[in-house]
Amino acid sequence: MSTSTHVLIPGAWMGAWIWRDTVTRLTGRGIAAMTLTLSGLSPAVGQPPSADASTVGLLQHVHDVIDHLDALDLHDVVLVGHSYSGLIAGMVADRLGRRVRHTVYIAAFLPRQGRCLLDDWGHDPQQRRAEMDQVRADGMRWAPPPAAALELEQDLSADDRRMLNAGFVDHPGRTVLEAATLDRPVTSTAATYVATAPAGQDPPANVPAEVRGDLPERWRLRTLTSGHWPMLSAPDAVADLIVHAHAAGTSR
Repeated sequence: MSTSTHVLIPGAWMGAWIWRDTVTRLTGRGIAAMTLTLSGLSPAVGQPPSADASTVGLLQHVHDVIDHLDALDLHDVVLVGHSYSGLIAGMVADRLGRRVRHTVYIAAFLPRQGRCLLDDWGHDPQQRRAEMDQVRADGMRWAPPPAAALELEQDLSADDRRMLNAGFVDHPGRTVLEAATLDRPVTSTAATYVATAPAGQDPPANVPAEVRGDLPERWRLRTLTSGHWPMLSAPDAVADLIVHAHAAGTSR
């Protein structure tokens, strides 16, 4: 059994609430696990944001996680990032070196030196520019998906959709416009990438370039049959992947 502490970082528009069932599943198996809410995002459904979302930048979210680990004096950590928070997990792992044993990216963006999240958003440059312009027009806030978009996630239950719609808040826009900064490429740190794909889609369409073809050393690729929120639609499978993600890996 792993002796590492697993720290699950919420993605865009969400707080710690998105990971609470996963944390419960992990701790029920005797795995040390926790989550946190990043600055500018609601700590819980129905509560006000923890900071003005328009003022929070990418490095603030990186330091949110580092400060959390420092406060608890954690030195053997598995970081779990989902979607947006793949950037945060990767940048924290880069900065903390051997304190991070392994990083798990679930349907996640990967940090790339000099590139922001929206540089890799959407299907073409026009769509990316439009999304960037919209964030600026909305006062440096990134609006969550509308309810109609969640209807396209066929593996979500009606209760799942209601929870997401109720819990989503505007995401700090600066965090998706500011470029990632790394001392080393993200592929230099041990990791597992979990690609999600609807049933019948093989291979998944959302695998980043870094894990296509030959995998980087100490990286593994796993595929999960799920939509974009597998912690809701496939919670036991997500817990299994997190528990076993670094079992065959080595610390840095």
